[in-house]
Amino acid sequence: MEAVIPLVMELVHLGKRVILGGLDTTFANEPFGPVPNLMALADEVTKLSAVCMVCGNPAIHTQRLGQSQELVVVGAAGLYEARCREHFQPFVDENQSEQMELPAVAQ
Repeated sequence: MEAVIPLVMELVHLGKRVILGGLDTTFANEPFGPVPNLMALADEVTKLSAVCMVCGNPAIHTQRLGQSQELVVVGAAGLYEARCREHFQPFVDENQSEQMELPAVAQ
């Protein structure tokens, strides 16, 4: 995933306007891949929020509902939901069982 940074910088150097989107943190509330570094290099950042599925307030977190420990689960419809800071529980799944804490991603 880190290979995207040199590509983006090359496109910018060529005068191209680059627009990217993505999550900035994982379900464990750790920095997600190259996104935080891309945000640091960006001329402009617009951070959007979703709607908390518990209370309806603005949500900035992604709550994983299943027990998978994989960092990325492809095609995981229904496995994640938006949560506000108050309702986000990074190490608890929908059965209130603790999830394994993932090590920090090396940058």
